[in-house]
Amino acid sequence: MEINVEKCGMYKITPFTKEQSECEFWSRSSTPIVDQKNLMILYKQGFINPIPVHFQNKTEIFWDSFQKAVNINKNGYDGKTRILSIIAKNFLTRKLKVSNDAIRYARNHTLIHGAGGQV
Repeated sequence: MEINVEKCGMYKITPFTKEQSECEFWSRSSTPIVDQKNLMILYKQGFINPIPVHFQNKTEIFWDSFQKAVNINKNGYDGKTRILSIIAKNFLTRKLKVSNDAIRYARNHTLIHGAGGQV
């Protein structure tokens, strides 16, 4: 496909490698180097994501969201314990990225109050 596109006067200006994403950017500009540099600036500043939203790893999104919920929970340790108690029994400690003590406490909380149960 690249050969056909290049024959039409288009230049590949993708700011990331094929290993990072299958998405590509092409330009018909007379100055494709300028376009490529502009895309690289946008990419480095986080405005271009090499993995489109519909291709993003849902598991990774879940774990990132979970970690944020635990980190910013305004109910303190009790709130974090309640969040952990919902899923702690189903995952290994290293996957949850929290302390062993927090996991033990959350699992105990589940036994006494139920998953997510309020004290």
